[in-house]
Amino acid sequence: MSSAYDKLKGEIDGCFYQIVGIINEIIEHRSESFAAMLSVGEKIQSDSHSFVGNTDEIVRHISENINRKIENLNMDKMREELNEATGTFLSITDELELLSYNTICRTMALGDKGSTITHISKEIKKYSTTVKSLLDEITKDFAEVYEKFRYIAENILNSDINSSAEFLKLDDTDNIVITSDVSVLIEHSQFHDIFSQELEIIKEAMGQNKFQNAYEAGKVFGVYEKSLAKLDFIKSELQNKLYMIKEVMKDFLYSFNTDLQNIVGKTNILREELVRVHEVSSTICNTIRDLQVKTTQSQTAINQATMRVNGLGKQSKTFKNLVVVTAIEVARINDEDLRSVVSSMLSTEQELQTLILKLHANITLWQNLQKDFSSTFKEAGTHLRSVCSATMSTDRDQMLKNTYELEEHLTHFRTIFTGDKYMTFFDSNTERLIELFGEFIDNVQEEFEKFNARLTDSILSDDDFTRGRNDSELKDILASEDEQSSIEFF
Repeated sequence: MSSAYDKLKGEIDGCFYQIVGIINEIIEHRSESFAAMLSVGEKIQSDSHSFVGNTDEIVRHISENINRKIENLNMDKMREELNEATGTFLSITDELELLSYNTICRTMALGDKGSTITHISKEIKKYSTTVKSLLDEITKDFAEVYEKFRYIAENILNSDINSSAEFLKLDDTDNIVITSDVSVLIEHSQFHDIFSQELEIIKEAMGQNKFQNAYEAGKVFGVYEKSLAKLDFIKSELQNKLYMIKEVMKDFLYSFNTDLQNIVGKTNILREELVRVHEVSSTICNTIRDLQVKTTQSQTAINQATMRVNGLGKQSKTFKNLVVVTAIEVARINDEDLRSVVSSMLSTEQELQTLILKLHANITLWQNLQKDFSSTFKEAGTHLRSVCSATMSTDRDQMLKNTYELEEHLTHFRTIFTGDKYMTFFDSNTERLIELFGEFIDNVQEEFEKFNARLTDSILSDDDFTRGRNDSELKDILASEDEQSSIEFF
């Protein structure tokens, strides 16, 4: 009969090992595979926050510098000055045209006496045409300078540079809450040890059923009784324990799958945030490059305007000479009507000088403004090298690639790690384990009945039999949990 017990005990231990194996496999997934993926996820988040933080710091610095410069750029005042200058241009050209006309009309009436004045009037006419053309070009040059600065101002105000403090932030992607506690499974990973030892004790006791007298027969009889009672108790305790473990596993698997879902969700959010930050930073890089180009172009326009104003200054000297020559000639011929022409020429010449000074002041202001912007955008370009460089783009792309790889790992892991698979396997082994316990109990009951059949009435009625029955002992491990073994089967 010992071989039958050994066979049953081996099958029961096999079921124990299968159930413990299920628990240990879940523990391994949670402790190693899951922990590795969680570590990768945290590394991606750390790198991403570092990348975004550096980008945000750089752009904030650039934004502050540019905003300080834009405060000095009063586009309304510049537009007003341009309109005022244009009006002055038109007024002066009208006055020169009138001077030319009045001089020609008066000298025609003077005949030979006004021959010199006639020559001067022709020079005034030529000068009027030259200055009018020059003033038209200056108007265009100043308008172009204005448009360049207007473009810079509007693109700074409308770009993502000013709003970078809001855009260049990652959402709350680092608060991945892990709810699954693997320690609750570890507590039950050796639950089988006590039950296995209890069965081993009963199996050994069943092999000691020989007796020489009534006392020994009573002890064997008592051991059988205690073994059957113990087996019923063990079976009940085992069923309760397996039910509790199943509930713990269900709760753990639910929490574990929730953790996996959270990581997948956070990874998706992180990837979307990285793409958005990438788009914002790319826009900022392109904006700065565009503003650098426009700032360079504004210098070209300023240089052109400076050349035109310098040309106007030379023309003003010519006109001043004409005023002096005209005044001398008018004094010589002593013509009162021409004296008013000289007075108008003096007034126009002074107005022209005032205009030239004002134009030079505007050019100086624009030149300083251009230098400020040029320096600011140059510095911005230097700071943005790390953000706009191909290396940074590669790092960013690698982070995005890592998020996709992590998601693939998580998806694959969720495919192989299915709670239904483990629970089904657990239930089938639990059912088989209880069946085997029932068979073990039936075998002990059968052996007990056979032993009982061997006892004669005289033995059963003997006082020594009763004393031996009362003295029978069966070690009780479940009743003394302090003596539980710590043997590890896996």
